[in-house]
This record gives sequence, structure tokens and C-alpha cells, in this order.
Amino acid sequence: MHMMQADCCDPHLEILESDEEDLVKMVEDIDDESGTEADAITVERAYEELLRRQYAAARAMEAFGKPTKEEQECARICGGKPETMYLYQAVEEMRPDLYRQYFEGDCDDRRSIRYVATLLTDFDLEGYARRRRRRWHPPKRALHEAVLPILEDEHPMTLRQLYYRLVSAGALPATKSGYDELKRLMRDLRMDGDISLDWIVDNARSTSKPSSWSGLADFAETVQSAYRKDFWASLPEYVAVLTEKDAVAGVLYPVTSAYDVPLHVCRGHGSIAYLGQIARQWQKIEKPIHAYYVGDFDPTGMDIERDIQKKLRHFGARGFTWTRLGVVNDDFDAFDLLELPIKAGDSRADQFRKEYGDRCAELDALPPDELRRRVEDAIAGHIDEARWEKLRAIEREEAETWAEAMKPFSCLGTKSDDDPAE
Repeated sequence: MHMMQADCCDPHLEILESDEEDLVKMVEDIDDESGTEADAITVERAYEELLRRQYAAARAMEAFGKPTKEEQECARICGGKPETMYLYQAVEEMRPDLYRQYFEGDCDDRRSIRYVATLLTDFDLEGYARRRRRRWHPPKRALHEAVLPILEDEHPMTLRQLYYRLVSAGALPATKSGYDELKRLMRDLRMDGDISLDWIVDNARSTSKPSSWSGLADFAETVQSAYRKDFWASLPEYVAVLTEKDAVAGVLYPVTSAYDVPLHVCRGHGSIAYLGQIARQWQKIEKPIHAYYVGDFDPTGMDIERDIQKKLRHFGARGFTWTRLGVVNDDFDAFDLLELPIKAGDSRADQFRKEYGDRCAELDALPPDELRRRVEDAIAGHIDEARWEKLRAIEREEAETWAEAMKPFSCLGTKSDDDPAE
């Protein structure tokens, strides 16, 4: 919400610029009986402005809630009221542009805090109220302080990975209510801009749109920057990474993308259409294929892995090696994973117990940095560094050649629909 600019000739500009004490004097000093019609209008507008500011302050207090004991003491020491302190802090945190304009330095346009409060939107007030709760409510503050260092060190990660990291650290109970509390906190932190949106990944939702460009120059720039040489076409082996979980794809993609390795997200057992397509691609590859898989460690997770391999072979993929990178049995002790019980009534439970025991864990329980490290080490194991660097040099040369070829197109402007037809 932006302050309306009053015209310099507006006789009532003084009302907008006045503080609350001056407005009260305007209302009290003018005698309704002896005053002119203009005086009556001034009283009415001054009174409306007072009510507007009081409403804004009341609206803010309703959003903020009751002051804590710490806030009351802080306000007492500062010689003010909690509601005034709230408003100053809300403006400074949520609308620093207004704070600089009306309060900082040798400001020529100083206004009362109640006036500035009328410029705050509900989004501003709600955002500051959430920050207050995180700042002063001990459980929320403790969880907030536990979340930030993990995210700073290990992003990107899924919400569920963060949950398992916090449970392992003893900062959150392994309960549905604990998970829901974390969801609320992460929603607030992202809504308020306290953490980057990219730190928590969600690949379960996507947007579909055909590629389009503003003109030939825009297209030429895209084509130039998009060129990437297929190094694997010159290497003696082929590598692919598969996972049953869509959410984990965002965690692994920075690694697979850096090495130009396909990341296949099967979403559970994997559809016949999807796995059949992968199998047909692998049929065309005349070199050893190495498939690396990550998934849950439980009866269903193991069955998904078995089923994916079976379908790939059924549709013609032959001669590939298969390696599970995680979760594996050793991870329980190595990373103190949260152990889950085998689900009651699972028809695969008996076979799972015979082979692996009673311990289950979700893939999300593995630290994301460890998961990325395993995938990167697996890929790098099939790369000769000297040959890889030589291919990089060739790629740079080819990109430069392509850039030169695109130069004539980069000079073309964007043709507007208002331009006359040729």
C-alpha cells in the first residue's frame, strides 16, 4: 500500500502532516457554533484522521497479540508503550523503505508512528507477528535456531530430510505434530523472506509451458548459452541415476546436472510407459550401462527396486549393472537414522525380515550432503579426469564457434505487433 500524494494546494494537507496531539487540538479548539463551514470540515477531517490512525494501531495490536513479559520490560526501559515499540519494529523489519523515509537520519518528512502504521498492509503486520512469535516464544525460537545452521550447510533439501535431521539432533520429536510444527515454521520463514525459497525443494509440482522467445535476438542468446557437449558419447561407459522419490530429485539434480547424467524419477513402482521408455533408450547404447539407485529401506522400498529392474529387463534393457547407494543397512549405525517399524499387514514383511531384519528407514533420513556425495563419487568413478578436461576444452572451443555464428542474429531487434507489416 502506498501513501496517496496530496496536492500542494490542498487546504487540508496540514491534517495529513499533523501528529496526533495537533489533530486533537484541531478538534477541540474550533467552536462548532461560531466556526465557519470550512472549520466544520476541518474538524470532521481531523477527527476521521485520528480514527484512521487509532484503527491502524488497533489492527496492528490484534495481529501482534499480547506483549510478552520481556517485551513489556523492554518497553518500560525505553520509556514507551509495547504497542508503540511493536509498530516501530514492524515498520523497520517489514517496510524498511518507510522506516528510512519517515524516521532515519535528518528526515524532512517525519511522521508519527501511528500515521505510518496506516500504510502497513495486513501482509506486513502478519509477517511481523510471525517473527515476534519466533523471537519471543521459547519453543519456536529454539526450533528456529536449530533449523538455520542445518539449512545453511546442507541446502537444497526436502522438508522431510530437514525433519529427520532435526529429529536426529534432538531438536524435534519424531511425531506427526513435530512434523506439522516444522511445516508451519518453514512456511513462515519462506513467506517472510528469512530463508531462500531455493533451500527447500519440492519436485512434486511442476509447470508446463512451450518454449517461446521475444524475438530472434532472444532466441539466439538462448541457443548460444544452451550449448553443452555430450561428454558421455566419448566415454567408454554410460551412467544413470534412479530414485523412487520425486521429492529427492531436487536434492540430487545439482550433482547429476553438473555431470550431465540422467536422473530418472520413478515415483514408486514406476509406470510401464516410463520404464519402457528408459529401456528403449538403453537398448540403443552400445557400451556398459551402470545404474545407481536410491530409495527407502523397507519392504515396499525394496520391492519397488526389484520391480523397476524387472520391468527394465522385460522391455529389453540388458547387461546393465545395478547398485543401491542408499539407504543401506550400515547407514543406521553410521548416521544414527531414525528407525521405523515395519508396517503392519505388509505382505512383504516376512521376506524383508529374513534378509534385512526389523529396521526400516526412509531415504529422506539420510543427510542430503551424504546422498549427494555418494552419487557424485559413483559418477566420478567412471570418469578419466584427463579425458574429461580435454572434452571441456573442446566444448569451450565449440561454444565460441557457435557464438560467432550467432552474432548476426544477436543484432536483430524485437519486432513489435505495432510495427507495420512488411
